[in-house]
Amino acid sequence: MKQNEYNYYAPLLSKAGISEDRLMAIPNRNEAKSVESVIHSAFEFLNSTPYRNVLLAGKSFFCRRFYLLSSLYASDDKVLDVLPLQDNREIVPEKWTLSEKGRARILNEVEQLAYISNEKLSKQLEEMSK
Repeated sequence: MKQNEYNYYAPLLSKAGISEDRLMAIPNRNEAKSVESVIHSAFEFLNSTPYRNVLLAGKSFFCRRFYLLSSLYASDDKVLDVLPLQDNREIVPEKWTLSEKGRARILNEVEQLAYISNEKLSKQLEEMSK
């Protein structure tokens, strides 16, 4: 994309009818690197704001993981929705299975979802048993 995601997607969201005053880049505290650490960082910020309805816009390929992680880190008063977006690289659902790289991405995404779910469930069960 040759630019950060906010700078790329904000004009597209604005063109789609979302007013610019409702758009904001999520600060990346601690220079988070992984998807999970970015989402965690985002909700450290969002949970301290008065915003109740949160629309998370991101790459279509990562939306399931985006929503799962967001639901883990969002405070109970947040209402979450995810808007899948596409950029000019054409990483779209219709093409995910057509290449070896696409199939590898799918497998990795399934593994990531399983890992995150397993890790979080284990922590919750451990806390409940205390």
